Amino acid sequence: EIDFYARVDFTDFMEIVDRLGTLQISVDCAIQDWRLKSPELDPTVEDNWEVYVLPIGRQQLTPYMSLWYVRSRKTTNDLDRGRRQMDVLRAMWYQARSQGIFSQVTQLWPEAVEIVETDMTLTDVLGFLPLAASMEMSDITRYSGTVGIHYTSYVTPGDGREVVLPNRENLLPLIQNFLTPPTTNRLGRQEISVDVVDASGYAQGFDLVASDRLAWEGFNARALGTTGVSEPQELTVIYDFTGQSKSSALEDLMRVLRVSETQVIYQPDPNRTVDFRVEIGGAYNSCVYGNAEDELELGPPIDEEEE
Repeated sequence: EIDFYARVDFTDFMEIVDRLGTLQISVDCAIQDWRLKSPELDPTVEDNWEVYVLPIGRQQLTPYMSLWYVRSRKTTNDLDRGRRQMDVLRAMWYQARSQGIFSQVTQLWPEAVEIVETDMTLTDVLGFLPLAASMEMSDITRYSGTVGIHYTSYVTPGDGREVVLPNRENLLPLIQNFLTPPTTNRLGRQEISVDVVDASGYAQGFDLVASDRLAWEGFNARALGTTGVSEPQELTVIYDFTGQSKSSALEDLMRVLRVSETQVIYQPDPNRTVDFRVEIGGAYNSCVYGNAEDELELGPPIDEEEE
């Protein structure tokens, strides 16, 4: 049973982003799609569109580009779009908390209900404030499923629609994890200290991107910019100071950051101040979602713009 709902349209969504002062988002999967050359242009005119690539990195998105980011699916799919939408919701919460907006809820409420359609009262919202103000990124878990594991791609006979069919055997454990309390393994990750630095040389905030990605897995990782980086490196390297042989925490870090055993350096230190140090290299790519660039050949989404 759903307790409450909150709903906005495209214009309201962009208004919220504008009130936040653009959207700070960690893009861990580059995305390519059609976009308007300028938000003010007529979307029904084909020449007003261009193919655009949003690269991996810490991005600052305008209201229009924020909407573009959560709507795009031309080269991905609905599951990936849902993943990005969860990223954006988390980023909105984090920015609102950082800007002290939670302490202004009572004053902002009349304005908020003009933008957001909801069955929640001010009293309901105030009841959630302690949680919203105290939780950390690592307290939020994302469940979305993956094609090839939880779902199987399928083309319907006759009309040729591309859909996904549930893989019951793999999907049920995912649903069970969603409905039950966090596992001991996940809770234990919050006790593991991880420092992340950007050693790519690209100055694109890869340390922030990787830290935000690790937060989805329950790690409290610190993004430290380029602290201690002497020169750029191609590959990501994990320094393990724990002295444990292939711990579950290390295995999780390797899986999430897509790091092989050859990229792990063991330096046991009983006097350590941090358990792991991760140096993100220029080849960093934790993305496991493919892109179907051939879909762009169908042209800009003129007919879809008002959906």
